[in-house]
Amino acid sequence: MQKLFVWLDQHLLTIAAAFLLVFIPLYPKWPLFDILPGYNVRVRLEDIFILGINLYFITQLIRKKINLKQAPLLKPILIYLFIGFLSTLSALFITQTVNSEFIQIAKLYLHWFRRIEYFSLFFIFFFALKNSKQILTYIYLLMFTIFSVSVYGFAGLFHHEPGVF
Repeated sequence: MQKLFVWLDQHLLTIAAAFLLVFIPLYPKWPLFDILPGYNVRVRLEDIFILGINLYFITQLIRKKINLKQAPLLKPILIYLFIGFLSTLSALFITQTVNSEFIQIAKLYLHWFRRIEYFSLFFIFFFALKNSKQILTYIYLLMFTIFSVSVYGFAGLFHHEPGVF
């Protein structure tokens, strides 16, 4: 049992990244629930999986199994997110293009957090890949995913029954 936990500790991020590589493109973008009723900000199943994997990623950071400074795009991404945050403040206080209602501010920051979620995938994949064999595995998974999406798309194109594909 100890060996299993050690193996999972070393490979869980790689497995989780492979799962996301297949799951995100193949699973339909059905919303699970609204965060802000009446607005286009919804939580999807992939958001929950990404959140869970990010929590694991953060625990690996805390345990110093991952050194975030090794990521080559860390500074540009942080600068981009900081400028995005400044833009939200500008929209609220300077240009006042966002109403000061709670729901409008919440929508603004939920969209900003969605960008953080997208960028987190870079870090997950960057630190999940440790050798060229894993890269080759990911390329095969990506080819499978692209093929599956294509089959699904062509089936939907040529099969015109409502509710199917």
